[in-house]
Amino acid sequence: MTSLEKRLFHLFDKADIAKGKTLGPVRISCPRVGQVRATIADESGESQDVLLELSAGRRGGMTLETTSTTDKGRHGKPCAALAAVLLEVDRRGIFSSIHDHTPVALQVVPADDVVDEDEAFEAEEEPVEEGTPPSKASASTARSAAGMTAAVARPVAKPGARQPAWAMDLEERRRLVEPAMRAPGLAIADGRRSAGALVFLLDIGASSDSHAAVLVPSRMQLDVAGNASGRPRPIVIGPGQDAEYESLDSQERSILSQLVGTAAVGELGSAESLERRTIARIAVSPQAAPAQLALLCETGRLVIQPEPRRSPETV
Repeated sequence: MTSLEKRLFHLFDKADIAKGKTLGPVRISCPRVGQVRATIADESGESQDVLLELSAGRRGGMTLETTSTTDKGRHGKPCAALAAVLLEVDRRGIFSSIHDHTPVALQVVPADDVVDEDEAFEAEEEPVEEGTPPSKASASTARSAAGMTAAVARPVAKPGARQPAWAMDLEERRRLVEPAMRAPGLAIADGRRSAGALVFLLDIGASSDSHAAVLVPSRMQLDVAGNASGRPRPIVIGPGQDAEYESLDSQERSILSQLVGTAAVGELGSAESLERRTIARIAVSPQAAPAQLALLCETGRLVIQPEPRRSPETV
């Protein structure tokens, strides 16, 4: 396994690398797969926080996005604390599953309250022409001074609704590998952990063709915290199928009843009870889609497949 030191340390200053090797100890925690939180003391003894987040890029390879509370890290530059954390991650083998030939790109995300130097500007005092009366000259000087004070006091305007490129790219990558929304209230009994959670895969292609929200019932494995993870496996719900109605828990039965009550595809008869129906796909009408999809998001049951025609294996 090629270490992060060999992959990324060419982006660091040699002085930061040497300083990072002397810092320690490093306290590390992994809130979820691909994410590392670390705390380390710098040369002055102050604690600095470093966050690493590994994600898959749309065009291949992996991207390691980092944030740091050090001065250089807040300005979007690799620092000694980040170098020390990467060395500790290599020592513990946290990212050892990365293939040797997989490229890894490093992105140091600057802090939101840091303003680039090229965005700052200084107000210049307007020259006073010869022959200008003293009263007008003093008034012009006062207006210039007031304008300078206002320019210094006024914060640099930032774009309103538009996000930076790295934030939009990060959200796009997260949609590839995570459910639409995680809810802390999602609870599944321990006896059903091996079967996984009932989720609904939103088929983008079929939804576009049928002008409705087409959902595919699926099973998704759970991690140690009880959150859905991995890749969803489509199932058929019904008597003698992959999952019977009685095998679902109360929350899953309630969600399924609301979805099938909206519309269903491939059912034998609308008059039959839900326990006797065979459900492989569910089509939610455009009128009911906002409420039904919001319900799935709130309960952490919605999974999105962004590009099914180009890469059906990517979820």
